[in-house]
Amino acid sequence: MYQQVYHHKTTRGAERLLQAAVERARRAYQQGRLLPEGPLPSLLLGRAGVKEYLEVDDAELWVALKRWRDAGDPVLADLSRRLLERRLFKPVYRRSFRRVDEEALRRAHALAAREVRAAGYDPEAYLHLDRTGRPGYAPYRGAGGGSAPIWVEDEGGRPVPLEELSPAVAALTVPREAVVWYAPGELRPRLAPLLEKAMAGRET
Repeated sequence: MYQQVYHHKTTRGAERLLQAAVERARRAYQQGRLLPEGPLPSLLLGRAGVKEYLEVDDAELWVALKRWRDAGDPVLADLSRRLLERRLFKPVYRRSFRRVDEEALRRAHALAAREVRAAGYDPEAYLHLDRTGRPGYAPYRGAGGGSAPIWVEDEGGRPVPLEELSPAVAALTVPREAVVWYAPGELRPRLAPLLEKAMAGRET
């Protein structure tokens, strides 16, 4: 249930888009390209006291997004507009691995970043790699932590631990990591085949 809610593609896409907008705004405040209004700039710049921290809520964030939408920074304006209009980042590649090939991942990201830039987008703002892990299922061992598996009978009537009899439960004991790249939906036709090819044969 946790994964279905908090790791849902829409939730993660919205989070990545919001993070991109907030990071872009933070840099703009640092460089003096945005007029600091409200408590949010102080928080982003690490200068917020308790009062400012408590004043930053959903409403304050939406007000800031509306200000950023009209900012002189075209990337910040676009990111903010996408959030306000719910044009969220979309998953352009998603696979689950037992063990991730880190070198292949770096090469694939570099290729995708190059393609994003060629399409006229800043990859730092518009291309995001999201990795979420799922720990393996730990077979039940009793309330005291001792060895007390859930016993079931096999076809011959012999008692065996549940994870030994059920392939589904056995599969859950293996840790997995989901690798997802998020980007604007309009870039999916360019990025999906590129990433599929770059990561081909890396699935386990």
